[in-house]
Amino acid sequence: MEDTTRKTAPHAIDVPYIERAADGGLGYLDLKQNPDVDIVARIASDRFTGGDTALVVGPDDKILGSAAVLAPVESVAVLIPAKTLLELGDGTHLIRSRVRDADGSEFDSAPSELVIKLTVPGDLDTVVSTPYINENLVVPTIVPRPIDPATP
Repeated sequence: MEDTTRKTAPHAIDVPYIERAADGGLGYLDLKQNPDVDIVARIASDRFTGGDTALVVGPDDKILGSAAVLAPVESVAVLIPAKTLLELGDGTHLIRSRVRDADGSEFDSAPSELVIKLTVPGDLDTVVSTPYINENLVVPTIVPRPIDPATP
């Protein structure tokens, strides 16, 4: 019978690093403005080898993105479609790195929090624990001034 329990890595696997989320999370401009964009997550490990697969795993063990490792490297860039992150919705989500070796054994990093905030000024805040307060602001409006007819 195959052992299906998750293993702790015998070597260090860092949590996924998403540079676009380094300022507090991913927001409307990161995900909704262009939902066809890919968000780059970098996974570092002290021992990637050819034949490994690097994965970013979200809530409920959902695979958010993956990348094949072709040669020994120290880090791998994993592309996560913005549409996949949009499905998670507003809130704080636990994500982690996973490395699947050529034998099929899987090793996980510790979990890391990813904040997603999709509301914009004037929208209702659906999750009060998220870090921004812009949704409490009035929707921006511009009141045009009349142009003087004598202006060329």
